[in-house]
Amino acid sequence: MLPYLELIPRDILEYIAFLVALTPLPVFSPPQELLNLLLTSSTLYSSLCISSAPHLYARIFRSTFDLDMNSPSYDASKITDSGLTFDLVSRYRLLRRVRRMEFSNKMMLEDLRVAMQTVIESKRVNEAHLKSAGFSEFTFSYAEQCLTKHLIAQTHAAFDYETNLVLWLLVLTWSRDDVTKIAQETRENFLILLRPLVLGDVRDYTIVQPIHQETSRSELCVRDGCSPKANCQRDTSIPSAASAAIILYFVLQEAGCTKVSPRLLFGRVVDFGNGREGPTMEDYYSMTNYRTPLPGDEHPDTGTVCNPRISNPTRITHDPQFFNLRQSGSNAYCSLPDVVTGLWEGVYMVSCVHMNKEASSSPSTPDFICKKFMQCSLVLFFHFGTSDNEHLIPGSIGGEVDQWTANPRDFSTEMDCLTVCGWETPYEKFVSPASGECQVSRNYSQALDCLVIGRTAQDHDSAWGGFNFAGKLKRDGTIVMKRESKDSTDAGLGVWIFEGNVRYGTVFAGTWRSSNSPGSGIHGIFSLGKKVHPSQSEH
Repeated sequence: MLPYLELIPRDILEYIAFLVALTPLPVFSPPQELLNLLLTSSTLYSSLCISSAPHLYARIFRSTFDLDMNSPSYDASKITDSGLTFDLVSRYRLLRRVRRMEFSNKMMLEDLRVAMQTVIESKRVNEAHLKSAGFSEFTFSYAEQCLTKHLIAQTHAAFDYETNLVLWLLVLTWSRDDVTKIAQETRENFLILLRPLVLGDVRDYTIVQPIHQETSRSELCVRDGCSPKANCQRDTSIPSAASAAIILYFVLQEAGCTKVSPRLLFGRVVDFGNGREGPTMEDYYSMTNYRTPLPGDEHPDTGTVCNPRISNPTRITHDPQFFNLRQSGSNAYCSLPDVVTGLWEGVYMVSCVHMNKEASSSPSTPDFICKKFMQCSLVLFFHFGTSDNEHLIPGSIGGEVDQWTANPRDFSTEMDCLTVCGWETPYEKFVSPASGECQVSRNYSQALDCLVIGRTAQDHDSAWGGFNFAGKLKRDGTIVMKRESKDSTDAGLGVWIFEGNVRYGTVFAGTWRSSNSPGSGIHGIFSLGKKVHPSQSEH
């Protein structure tokens, strides 16, 4: 029988090998039957090995894994058969490590980079492969090891790159079901491990460096020494570890139970002493029921190899800090306006620990003393500078937001015209092209500046007090806003500064402080989710 198989024309033999590779049992398991076919004879091996038939393995890759052609890092002219073959080998090596729960340092960093690229390019099939291998359990266990090592070392240095990668992989692939499977004691221990990142100064732990994937899709390494070049290099950036830690902190905190006082009234009652209303039981339920959005919760159906999802539900493309920095897509002014504009609701927590690394690393130190509801409805205003209107920008909003002399109540947006302290500015209100109300097409990548203006809705004002917001959207996606009470009698609250990022298009998370000087005053963290209008959720 074997001689007849060896005499089959090569194109037919490769088609048989292709079909064998696509029928693994169980689904999402490695193509073991293809390996068995290669081992039947040296003739078949030499005809079907990766150095002889990279086009076969590139075809298997396209049929087995996702390749997001809309990704900013995708360049069709640089994707070669040898490069895709290398990716196929790399991804199966990663999945083998995950299944075996191997945490050895050998090639761990490279495997984590492969995992990040797999998640970024996912249209759901990639994530199905990771889920079938137990990727969430693997990343959580390895994150525990990395954070424990850093805690034992008692170092104030930035977290290493592997820790940064594994924390973001945990955020991007975790779901609520994964969190609830973790024992409460384990969750509490993990919260302690996250404290140095969550309670420390975010800028101390910023690790936004490119992943230089010079080996992935650039060199195919095979046993016989053949190294055909794929001529493709990808530089993918990832956000800071602190941002991932804040999201994870909220997610783990929300897994516990929060009680609502039975003494609260169901309906709203005016306090005639000061003419204000207060929060009701319904308001508190809205706060306690808030859940920080996770990409893994958006589409529980992971799809199959034969029936992949068309769209990319993780929406990492909305986050400019996941982009190739050389691409135009890395400009937040291009990718974020539609995402940022709208109503955001969530919570903020007040820390009882001063920004002190030694105190925050002590297990006996409490972390946050309270949680409060937060809301802001945001609109954007862009400045397209010319020599004619540059002088119209008031000096009170020059420089960084914490240096502004103007406060949120000094901003007015009547008739879609932005004025500051009565001074009319040349900033133009952002109108989404999808709304059909945009009369002039604008290239927002050419804008020189972007202001973020916001306020709370009437319901929030009645329950928790009203606030105005004003700040900037930076080109890297960072949002810095001042918050000030609408009521002049609450001037004692002062002006708070919120700084954070919109991550994967659905969560706005970061830190806040009550003083212009980091390290003084009270401070904490916040998490907001985009409130989607019912008509928008259908799209």
